[in-house]
Amino acid sequence: MVAIFDRGLSLADDEQDAAHELQKERMTNLRIIEESADVLPEYGRVPISFEVRTVFDVHVLDHGLKGFPLSERKIRTPYVKDYDGIKSEGPTRWAKRWDLSNWGVISAFVKNVRVGGCVIAYNTPGVHMLEERTDIAVLCGI
Repeated sequence: MVAIFDRGLSLADDEQDAAHELQKERMTNLRIIEESADVLPEYGRVPISFEVRTVFDVHVLDHGLKGFPLSERKIRTPYVKDYDGIKSEGPTRWAKRWDLSNWGVISAFVKNVRVGGCVIAYNTPGVHMLEERTDIAVLCGI
C-alpha cells in the first residue's frame, strides 16, 4: 500500500502545494524490500481501514482486444472500508489456514517505519484464487 495523494480533497492552492511536498518527501524516503512470511505479525499491524470516495469504472474496448481503460468516478456517499474490523481474518491467522512456505511479503517503509506492502501467495493448496495451479501467484493483503 503506497500512499497516494487523494485528488478528491478540496484544498486551497497553498494547502495543495504543502500536501504535494509532503507526498514527494514520503516517496523520496520510500524503501521497498522483499521479506519472508515470518514478518506477517508486523505486517498485520499496518492499518487497513480507509475512506472510499471514488471508484474506477472499467471500459471494454473492442471486446477487450484494445484494452480496458479505467475512469475514476466520485461516489455519492463516501464510506469506510475497515478490514481491521473483520475479527476472523488478518495476517496473523493465515498460518492456521494455509502452509505459508511458498509465500513472500513485499514491504514498504518510510524512514524505517513499515507503511504497507503486499503478500504474494504461490503454490498453496486451499487458496481458492490459485485454482490449485502452480504456475500462478496471487497478490493479497495489499
